[in-house]
Amino acid sequence: MDVLKKLVGRVDRARDKYPKTMSVLEGLTNERNTWRLMGKLYNDRLVTCLKDQGEIPQPAKNSERQVIERLFQRNSEVRQAWIVVEWLERNAQDQEEDSLVNQMQFFSDSPVAWENTLSALQRGAIGPNMITEMDPDAPLRTGKQLHSLDQEDETRLIKTLFGCVRCGLLEEGQELCVRVGQSWRAATLEGWRPYHDPNYVTGTDGQGDKLPVEGNKHRDIWKTVAWRMTEDSGMPQYERAVYAALCGNISQLQPVCSSWEDLVWAGAKCAVDVMVETEIRDVFVKQFEQLPTEYWNTPTSLAKVFSEISGRGGGPSREGNNPYHVIQKYLILDDWPGLVREMAAWVSGQCDPHLLRLVSHLVLAHRVLGVNGDSEAEDEILKCYAAFLMDQEKLSLAPWYVSRLPTSQHSPIFSTFLTNVNNAEDQKLCLYLGREVGLDMNKIVVSAVMLARDRSKGDMVNSLQWLCHDPDSQAPDLITQTNSVIRKLLLEGDVDMATKAAGLVPSSVKEVVARDWRGDGSTLPTAAVKELLALQSYLASMECFNDWFSHYHRGQPTKPQLAANPSFTERVAHEQREKQFLSEMERWRSGQLIQSKQAEEKLRAVLTFPGGWLIEVI
Repeated sequence: MDVLKKLVGRVDRARDKYPKTMSVLEGLTNERNTWRLMGKLYNDRLVTCLKDQGEIPQPAKNSERQVIERLFQRNSEVRQAWIVVEWLERNAQDQEEDSLVNQMQFFSDSPVAWENTLSALQRGAIGPNMITEMDPDAPLRTGKQLHSLDQEDETRLIKTLFGCVRCGLLEEGQELCVRVGQSWRAATLEGWRPYHDPNYVTGTDGQGDKLPVEGNKHRDIWKTVAWRMTEDSGMPQYERAVYAALCGNISQLQPVCSSWEDLVWAGAKCAVDVMVETEIRDVFVKQFEQLPTEYWNTPTSLAKVFSEISGRGGGPSREGNNPYHVIQKYLILDDWPGLVREMAAWVSGQCDPHLLRLVSHLVLAHRVLGVNGDSEAEDEILKCYAAFLMDQEKLSLAPWYVSRLPTSQHSPIFSTFLTNVNNAEDQKLCLYLGREVGLDMNKIVVSAVMLARDRSKGDMVNSLQWLCHDPDSQAPDLITQTNSVIRKLLLEGDVDMATKAAGLVPSSVKEVVARDWRGDGSTLPTAAVKELLALQSYLASMECFNDWFSHYHRGQPTKPQLAANPSFTERVAHEQREKQFLSEMERWRSGQLIQSKQAEEKLRAVLTFPGGWLIEVI
């Protein structure tokens, strides 16, 4: 996938030129993201949630960080919501990595911010709408603007900074701010961090020096101020969105979200923020700065987040109907039965092969994990994928996926596929792989041979090859099915094809049949052995009779005739032809006598067949 992404990245307007390639790349990317999400969520649900947490220690004095850690240890809802946030940030990193790096490389190192504005002020070349002071709040406070070049850089910086926040790269964004001379901006992005004083837990460093305090002791004040900044319409939208992501103001974060994933990230991030803030204020007994009602009305349920996204309408809402996003939504909501019903509806119609592969492996993975859904719908999904593999003639894969289905479905599904496999090596491969995964290949192959009887005579005869690869175990079925094929062909009057079918029985099986007929063993069904020998005897007699008949009616030499009033030369030639005729006639009579005896013996063998020809002994 990475190679495909690099190749596409080298082509201008790749989406217009290679839409199918881009569609495949998007599908593979969504599939990777889905497995990444599932791995993280189920690791939490099936491992972390089942661990004995024991007694969770009380947090240190005034330690907001430890309060949050205790919340994450005991509350799976907030923990899994944060998993979703980190998952979406990782996806954004993978998707925007190259463009984000290019954007950050655009900025050059600078000891001061707004160099062009500063230079204009120093030269006295300022316009009427340009700021005359260089403090960070000057543009907002005075209502004036920066130099046009600085304004462009500022807009680009804010968008890049938001991209860093969206990708979970806040520290890299702060480093960028410092690099371009805006250390003050980097500092304003530190105020959200929870407070923790390690000296209450570990004491000093052993030399009487205090350890540095982490986070912001007045985080509630910073949060209130940041909220007010996000509500200030005079600030750029992306700058408001940066602080909105850190203070939990979802109403100011959503306007810059252009995709379904962006909206889910915004909803999950703000939901975690509210749950964490609620826990901190419930644990500590102190006076906090009041946050607006809109903050506390932020939905903390991811189900509510998805519901609101769906109700927004527009492109992101329609994007949520993408099958990959539907799968991700159900995985986040831990609704496997609901997802199975959705996936079963997809595969019942035209389904993209990549999506079909994904949903099939989701079923298999959930079965391994012990997560139960609608078993019939799951089987239908696996059945569709197995049918797809067989349509694509994936001989090495089909047996394994067929084996994942209920035993009752193995033979009907796989035998139909095997009727189209005619190459001997391919047949051996299917037999080997099928037995390796636990399929009853003897039963399945017999079913395939029986299905072939409804097809052409050639297919019917060739299908017997399936029973010739392992004479030790397949001999009984081979004899029984060969008898059935010969009978059907004889009823249709095709003796030649019946003879061909009889000739497919390997010599080793014929030897076993002969021993059983003599009474030297009893490994084969007696009735089938007798029928096979009777049919072979009949076919041999028919072959001899046809040879005799052909020899008698079409092989007899023709007596030469002498023309009227022959010349001397013609009489001499005629005498030579008569001598040749008499010689050939003698040979013909001799051959006819031999063939008559052979035909008589073969026909007598049928008439005097031990126990009666094709008469079953009761």
